[in-house]
Amino acid sequence: MVQGLIAVTYQDLWDDYESFSPVDCLKEVPTVSALNFVVEKQNQVLYAYSDLTTQQLLFYEMCCYFDEDAKKRAASFIATHPNVNLLSSETCLNFYLMALQAYNENEDKLTYEDIAKIYKALLYATSYWTNKQAAGISLLKNDPIGMMLRIDLPTIEFKVSKDFRVQLYKACKFFDFCSKDKLYSSFLNSFCINRDVASWQDYILRLFNFYHASINNPWIKVEGKESAHQAFFDNFSIITEDCKALWDEHDITYLRNHPLYSPKNGLYLLLNANLFVDKFYQNLKFDFASYILSINGCNEKGKPFKSYPDIAGDLGTRFSEKNLLYTLIEKIYDGIADSKFTGEYLKSKKVMAEPDFYLRCGNSLFIIEYKDLVMSDKVKYSDDVTFIKTEILDRLCLDDGKKRKGFGQILYTLDGIFNKNTFGKIDSYVDNVTDVYPIVVTTDRAFSAMGVSQLMFEKFSELLKQYNFGQRMIYLPIVLDYDTLFALAYKIHNKELALADLIQRFLNDKDRAAKSFYSKFNEEEIRKDNNIKEENKFLFSDIIANLFSED
Repeated sequence: MVQGLIAVTYQDLWDDYESFSPVDCLKEVPTVSALNFVVEKQNQVLYAYSDLTTQQLLFYEMCCYFDEDAKKRAASFIATHPNVNLLSSETCLNFYLMALQAYNENEDKLTYEDIAKIYKALLYATSYWTNKQAAGISLLKNDPIGMMLRIDLPTIEFKVSKDFRVQLYKACKFFDFCSKDKLYSSFLNSFCINRDVASWQDYILRLFNFYHASINNPWIKVEGKESAHQAFFDNFSIITEDCKALWDEHDITYLRNHPLYSPKNGLYLLLNANLFVDKFYQNLKFDFASYILSINGCNEKGKPFKSYPDIAGDLGTRFSEKNLLYTLIEKIYDGIADSKFTGEYLKSKKVMAEPDFYLRCGNSLFIIEYKDLVMSDKVKYSDDVTFIKTEILDRLCLDDGKKRKGFGQILYTLDGIFNKNTFGKIDSYVDNVTDVYPIVVTTDRAFSAMGVSQLMFEKFSELLKQYNFGQRMIYLPIVLDYDTLFALAYKIHNKELALADLIQRFLNDKDRAAKSFYSKFNEEEIRKDNNIKEENKFLFSDIIANLFSED
């Protein structure tokens, strides 16, 4: 008997996979009703794909709509694969591509025959993505890193748990920055008036309330006095005219950027809550930038901003590292670090090859680089593992003699610290350091996929041979995504956990090759029962006291 969750596919129940057209199958099925049907089924397991009981119930329910031959084959399948997985985010997203390409304006309720067609299309979607993922993997049996990357990168974003508080934290930090900035504060004041809110805090809370309501009901209604917020949700919404070749082109990226379907003005169906969480902070910025463009807002030189990238570029250089990385680490280590310096401060002191953050606790030194970047679909869905590895290494661990990135830059910084005395005037105790922890903080959890850490270990060990750091222990590198740092922040500050101990636990894990820092501690620490009220007070009290209710 096969162990683990096994996806049931179209090919398990029918033999016409090559000739079957899922788009043609769905052309007469009412589109809105079909989307709503799948969303409701998906939401039963969205936050717990390993809920075997629910997956089995969904499987048996599906079988009721099939002919006798398909039912017999389904019975044979579950007899040998009881740990069945019917619905995954990948399956549902591919189904949405099919349904939207087959779009029609029929508003009828679903018939028995419609539901049978929906299930056939869902199983076809599963066949499509599992076949694609399996293609070529058998050739990678001698390349375990390549195999892990090929398997995990396309699905990592759907497997990780999403903490909406991180999006709130980023949003609060963003608008807090804007409220104090000479240029953006003037835009923010008029933006709040335009959106009919008392303050930026009120703006965030109202939008958060819409999201919170969608946890129990995937339909979001924005009307009446709240209609000023429709622009925010419209930015997320699918345009049916854009969907005429959506399945033919297998454009998952379009759904990532448009996780809402709006059948009429002010009404929105949330296709995938996880994608909406990912886009919340990003779309707050987009909504604000769109307003600035609508009033022909000007930059500091008095020249009008021309586009969203124009504004985003200006904000990126002034906001992200300083207001997200610096503030979080400063908050975590307030009162518990012996020495901590931001890259901005070190640069002002003309320190050579300054890191983004320098942190020392006793004899332990943490050198941190910050990478605010997104792994493209071109990389995540590539069949070429050499290309995938190169793209990841070029961003996280590079030193080719001309360019240094991530851990390559950290090693160069450490050479300056220990062999060229670049920090002698900054931290006189640095010569006593015995343990060094290289860390790259990323903003995209795709870099927490299986295989990435092992890829870093091997490349870092190779680069390390170029340097001599004496008897100091230079630990293997840690890829730490921002969301995980956020989730561990309170426990580290409260001294329930220590970052050095967490790193050593991860590096000493005999199964570390197939893990990431996130995957290990999501199970062991993050998902444990926490004192949420105290944690939220620690994370948010300096920004907005009433963001979370006291009851």
